Amino acid sequence: MERTLNDDLFFHMYFGDLEGVKTALAAGADPSATASHHWRLFTGQRWKWLEAGSPAEKKEPLFDRLCTVDIRELYPGHEDFSDFLPKRETRSMLMLALDHPHGAVDLAGLLLEAGADPNHADESGKTALHTAATRGSAGVGKLLEYGANPHVFYILGTPLHLAAQRGDAESVRLLLAAGADPNARRLHEATPLHLATAHGELGLYSKVMEEFRAQREPHQWRETVQALLDAGADPEAALAQDQSSRALTPMGFAAGHGDIELVALLEAAGACASTGLASACSTDNLALVQRLLAAGADTEQVDGHGYTPLMNAAGEGQLAIVEALLQAGARAETLHAEGGVDALMRAVCANRVAVVKRLAQEGLPLNLLYQYKDERKETLLHNAVERGYGELTALLLQLGADPEIQDSTGRTPLDYARLTKWQEHQRWQEECDDPEVKAVFARLGESTEESFYASDTEGRYRATDAGRAACRVLLEAARRPGA
Repeated sequence: MERTLNDDLFFHMYFGDLEGVKTALAAGADPSATASHHWRLFTGQRWKWLEAGSPAEKKEPLFDRLCTVDIRELYPGHEDFSDFLPKRETRSMLMLALDHPHGAVDLAGLLLEAGADPNHADESGKTALHTAATRGSAGVGKLLEYGANPHVFYILGTPLHLAAQRGDAESVRLLLAAGADPNARRLHEATPLHLATAHGELGLYSKVMEEFRAQREPHQWRETVQALLDAGADPEAALAQDQSSRALTPMGFAAGHGDIELVALLEAAGACASTGLASACSTDNLALVQRLLAAGADTEQVDGHGYTPLMNAAGEGQLAIVEALLQAGARAETLHAEGGVDALMRAVCANRVAVVKRLAQEGLPLNLLYQYKDERKETLLHNAVERGYGELTALLLQLGADPEIQDSTGRTPLDYARLTKWQEHQRWQEECDDPEVKAVFARLGESTEESFYASDTEGRYRATDAGRAACRVLLEAARRPGA
């Protein structure tokens, strides 16, 4: 298998060798070629460029894309190596150049000047402009100058989606000026404005961009959002799966980040304050919540998960926001549409003791049997005991929660405490079956058969994990006179 001019072109491009790229192009290498036969061979932490016929250094190498040889030709008869081969590369040289960590725009410029096709798409539909939109405005501008199409979709959307998700205001402006649609919808029906107001934390690409987003300043997201709004992006667009609640809107995403200036931009563009209140109540930004309430936000407007603003604030332990919502008329008794959750239950589930105290003042029933979807019915006290919340268990008993009410399986909170004790014993027994554990106890002059049950119930619980404090509270309460 002889090395071709296109192999030479790729070789020099991969290493950022501009002079080598010029030489390969001048010799006749195809600037629009794909790297379909290029693979890279990793052996441990180092790799070497394999010429045709090179001997294998290891029998179990890890293969990745982009080497000048087809591995099967180097290892005839070894079909098991096929498990290490990814799909054959279909990206163009131009796309590979734009992925280069150094000199990407210069490399791409040489290829474009030599006639590279700016609109070549790989098998997923991705083009060089998609790649450039994740790298910066210089590459975007260069490709648009050579006629790249800004409207092409692939699984992550258009180039505008990617630039918006990156918070790259300059690339967004360039793409919009080239005619990109600010209201185009991609997978999950997100528009570029959804992605920008969510600070990039939405969809398949969000994890890939996590490190980059951390370097973005708030003003960069605002500039990106402003550019989209100026171009006619719909500030009220809801994700398709959320048409009923109207909460997963640009306003909802912006409020969820506690970005009060971004919220102000959306308000000025006509966005409804109500769609952001539930999300804002999941933050600690009291000023933002007060702003939305002053703008007339509906305190019963649910978010995309069906939670009201009060449920979210209670779950996050935001006592000041809980108070502001109650003063604004929020109904503490409102249940989730699928049942089983109200603001008080969310506070209990999250061990928010101060919020539970405040909500109890609203006269909510403490012994209600909640049922979420098809799960078992249980009270607040069942939940606190099961989660091991000692202080909260004591508070609920003090407020009047009944430890004898049965859940839908017939068990009381006290039964939960006893069950937890049995589970602790089972874990202890499993540990004691370990010969090394037995040897340690023998050296201490103790027996693994007696240590766990050597004392009364109270003593045993003091010897177990602190997370079982809730069970101890109930067991002690059950032993009191009149209990």
